[in-house]
Amino acid sequence: MKTAFYRPGDRGAYRTLDASSVVELFHPDAIAGLPCSLAEATVGPGEATIAHLHRGTTEIYYVLEGSATMEVAGRQEPLAAGEAVLIPADSPHHLTAGLEGCRFLCFCSPAYRHDRTRLLDGEGTAEGDGLTKKEGI
Repeated sequence: MKTAFYRPGDRGAYRTLDASSVVELFHPDAIAGLPCSLAEATVGPGEATIAHLHRGTTEIYYVLEGSATMEVAGRQEPLAAGEAVLIPADSPHHLTAGLEGCRFLCFCSPAYRHDRTRLLDGEGTAEGDGLTKKEGI
C-alpha cells in the first residue's frame, strides 16, 4: 500500500439509498489493500437516513458540523460537533439531522460495501440489500 492523499474535488458525492450524501475519501476500490474505508456524509436540515444495518461491518460516525439524533439498536442519543458514536456490526441504526443539518465522517471496518447494507422497514426487518446510485462499492 502506498501513501495516499485526498483533496476536495478528487471524487464526487453520491446519494445513498439511506438518504445521505456521501463522498468516499479512502476506499479499497481506490487504494489496493486498504482494510477499511472513510467517507464524509451529509444529511440535510431536519432530514433523516433510512434505518439500515451493515452485515459484518462496524462503523464510527464523527460529527464535524451540525447536530443529530442517532438511534442505534433502539437507543437514541443526541450528537453534536466533536462527538462520535460506535455502531457495532449488524446493529440497526439511523440518524436524524438537527435544524442546521449534519456533516460527519463515517469510518467502516471492514470497508463499506453496498452488498453488506440492508435497509429496514418500520418494523426493523430487512427489506433487501441496499444499493446506491454509485456502482462498484
